[in-house]
Amino acid sequence: SLQASEDGNSTANRTVGELSTHYDLNPRNYAFDTLRASHDAFSGYSYQATIAAGLGHKLWVSDRGGLGVEAGPGYRRSKLKDGPAENNLIGLAKGDFSYKISETAKFEQTLLVLGGAANTELESVSGLSVNLTKTMALKVAYTVQHNTNVPADKKKTDTFTSVNLVYAFGDN
Repeated sequence: SLQASEDGNSTANRTVGELSTHYDLNPRNYAFDTLRASHDAFSGYSYQATIAAGLGHKLWVSDRGGLGVEAGPGYRRSKLKDGPAENNLIGLAKGDFSYKISETAKFEQTLLVLGGAANTELESVSGLSVNLTKTMALKVAYTVQHNTNVPADKKKTDTFTSVNLVYAFGDN
């Protein structure tokens, strides 16, 4: 969830939730499913909700990082603020890259494309995380979010920078 204001006026109000599962087929290939929902008060959409499934492949894997891609079909329900809800078949394409810069720092890049006839969502997230302890990290991220179909008074592209405190559960 992201909220921001400037001089008492709200400048950002965005909430995104995503749940994904992976099922390993072999060391480099896997099947996935994902459920994603978003609300952005400044995008022109009341909500966009997506469910998709497909196959993923790890192109590069090492102790320093990895590069993987995912693709598959899906279904999206979306509602513009001043319009009816729409249901569309979509295609999902995603790329994930991570690289361990040092023992305590890691760079991550994710590119997500959810393409359909009514709208194509593109999201790019670039992040740098630094471990503070074994279970805590500080992450700075830059996000570019683009929708190809928005109301005339809305921007197609939004960008924001975030600073997050990340807590890792389980064994490290």
